[in-house]
Amino acid sequence: MPGKRLLIDVTEVDLEDLGAGIQRVTKRVLAELLRAPPEGLTVVPVRLAVEGHYCLAWRFCERFLGFAADSLGAERKIVPAAGDVFLGLDFCRRHAAKLGLALREMKEADVRVLMLVYDLLPLRHPQWFPPDVVSEFKAWLPLLEEHADAALCISETTRMDLLGAFAASGAKLDGRAVTIPLGADALWVNAQGSRSPESGVQRVLLVGTVEPRKGHGEVLDVFERLWANGHRIELVFAGRLGWHVEDLRRRIRQHPLYGRQLHWHESLDDIELSSLYASADLLLMASKGEGFGLPVAEAGHAGCRLLLRDLPVFREVAGDRARYFGNASPSLDEALAAFIQAPDAWPDPRSRPWPTWRDSGAAISLQCFDP
Repeated sequence: MPGKRLLIDVTEVDLEDLGAGIQRVTKRVLAELLRAPPEGLTVVPVRLAVEGHYCLAWRFCERFLGFAADSLGAERKIVPAAGDVFLGLDFCRRHAAKLGLALREMKEADVRVLMLVYDLLPLRHPQWFPPDVVSEFKAWLPLLEEHADAALCISETTRMDLLGAFAASGAKLDGRAVTIPLGADALWVNAQGSRSPESGVQRVLLVGTVEPRKGHGEVLDVFERLWANGHRIELVFAGRLGWHVEDLRRRIRQHPLYGRQLHWHESLDDIELSSLYASADLLLMASKGEGFGLPVAEAGHAGCRLLLRDLPVFREVAGDRARYFGNASPSLDEALAAFIQAPDAWPDPRSRPWPTWRDSGAAISLQCFDP
């Protein structure tokens, strides 16, 4: 393939698309860069091969773009060349050994290497994750320090966490860590749904993998108190089953209000998710830690009101377009009671513009060239 290339890693989403946050970011940013590539660069999706080098990701592209199977040809090995740019858009923590070999080949060929950093949570809060996730993350992080010309962090909170992690280990990023905006606009095409159902039942939505740090159990505790007090309010979980939550899974599925005031959608495409945002009165983010919190921006774009745990990253992302609970803010019980009583007094989530995927693509494009 002639000319200089932007080689975009889609390894994980090619292997299995679970619809999780990182995979949604991968697909949205890829779509934007295909639509508006950096000047002078041809966008080429690539995947890690078992031998420790990158290949063309044509089978993924055929599925992603709706092309006929095998229409793009063989998935031959990529030979890096000076002037190419590599974008570690997907998160290959499970393949650190192979990734290290491939990145070393990139650097030896004078390829500029950009790597996205989604969060430092497995390092900062290992108790929230299975042991293999923590060990894989620890194996991936040194590759960032060794090979990345720029570490693209999805929030300023993540950037500061990254700098702190490297400072604690004695390593340095030498000004290579930058913050880029994440968008959420493209999800709303063809969204269907309406808020405030005629029955008058308010609907609260929680989006995210069902895992301990996301707070599903805490939220269900609060809603059980609301239901016991006669409040007509629905709780909707949207997200696949994660780890260490078997008891919670049984509690949800066997709940006496399941299917009436309690719902769980485990598998959703973007159109189905957008419909949930469009029909919800409130997005509740009870997570104890995030690198950004993509559902916040998605719901904000949809005009859904926001109630977020009082975390620095949520304050950074949503600012005065949301209300907060926990820490110095009201409790979750108090915040939900206030919403039930006066939902129209809640901040307008569209009072200021939210970043778009076009903003994300433009920011990444700027990083493709030496400052």
